[in-house]
Amino acid sequence: DDSWTARSLRRALTAAHRGERAVRSAVVIGGYPWTDLAPEAVALAFGAYAAADGDFADAVLTAVNMGRDADTTAAVAGALAGATHGTAAIPADWAAAIGPARGTCLPAIAGHHVLEVADLLIRAAGARGGPEVPHRAHDAEDGAEDGAPAKARS
Repeated sequence: DDSWTARSLRRALTAAHRGERAVRSAVVIGGYPWTDLAPEAVALAFGAYAAADGDFADAVLTAVNMGRDADTTAAVAGALAGATHGTAAIPADWAAAIGPARGTCLPAIAGHHVLEVADLLIRAAGARGGPEVPHRAHDAEDGAEDGAPAKARS
């Protein structure tokens, strides 16, 4: 309750419905040069998500517009919106632009689509006895059954 992260989260959520500038003002420590701080980035992401009422595109754009560690905050805000609303929440034109991973940072995932990697992680967690995680929300729409791969997408 008294951690920097918890205090930042409370400030961000309190300011969320006053807009992105209010969230940024409530969380960012003025004059502090480092932008890649977890307490700040997590709070900005949650603030953006809350300010957008969970809407995927609005949460991501709000996070980006706050600046600072914008790629991290936008990714986390998008992850929150995706986790609560599923892949269908991602605008179709944004999703269409996502292709197979190049594998620049992680060569083992070269050629895999991000949704394939997500499924692999879910299966790996289940194999280790981790918590049961539901498969992608769109699997039912694609006709996939319990762990079967979804239909190929163009």
